[in-house]
Amino acid sequence: MKKITIGRFCVLGILAMALLAGTSTVRADDAYTYTGSNERGFLWHRPIGSGPDISGNNVRGVATFFSLSDTSRCMINSAQDFDGYIHLYSGIPDINDQLVGLIAGDDDGPMGVGDSVLDVNLSAGFYTLITSGFSNSSAGFFHNRVQCRNSATEIIPGFCNFFPGVPLANQACLNGFAVKVDNISNSNFGGLGTPVPMGSGDSAVFWFFGETNFEALVKVLNGCGINGNFWVFLSAVTNQRYRVTVRAFDGFEKSYSNPLGNRAQAVADTRAFPHCF
Repeated sequence: MKKITIGRFCVLGILAMALLAGTSTVRADDAYTYTGSNERGFLWHRPIGSGPDISGNNVRGVATFFSLSDTSRCMINSAQDFDGYIHLYSGIPDINDQLVGLIAGDDDGPMGVGDSVLDVNLSAGFYTLITSGFSNSSAGFFHNRVQCRNSATEIIPGFCNFFPGVPLANQACLNGFAVKVDNISNSNFGGLGTPVPMGSGDSAVFWFFGETNFEALVKVLNGCGINGNFWVFLSAVTNQRYRVTVRAFDGFEKSYSNPLGNRAQAVADTRAFPHCF
């Protein structure tokens, strides 16, 4: 059965990315849609259409990722409340050359300004869609729709590069970064913490020993517009041993540990991940 794996993320700073994972499924005849804003997106040197030139404009952009398991015809629609632009890439764009891997781009679709459309035939592989402003003063909200036409295709949302070998139930996905807590002392659960369902995209609370006894709060915040980094904040109310590991979409990881018997100290790492354009 053909599958599409789709994810979204607000900033690029990528040299490589593993295949993305997801947990929910939508039938192919339904489209995957999402709403976002490029107001605090990454700065990106926008190409003109599908090349071969670049515009000279450093615009604000938002990146969305998806992979195809087989050849399919895909319709991509973007409705913006600003003068927007979309560009589709094969693989991950080169941060130093925005023409590498560029497949297609569209400024104004049939509806004019604020409407961008791509109708493309794509082979199996990994793709990046960037939604940006036409100029450096173009910013606002957008609503994107991706549909690849094949009755056998499934769309699986998800955008974190999760830790291999760790159950998804023991991981959180925060702002595109996977988070796990392990090496927990006196644990009857394999030394792994479990996140509490909260519906937050940037914060997670973990329990270690009982699902009503919360131990640690982890936050991953987008500080790219402030100091060019993603931030990690951590606060725990325990003296047990634990290790919190945060994993970026390119596989780069940072860990924060507490030894057994030590009252946990708060972490405010505002230079944790320089994964910004």
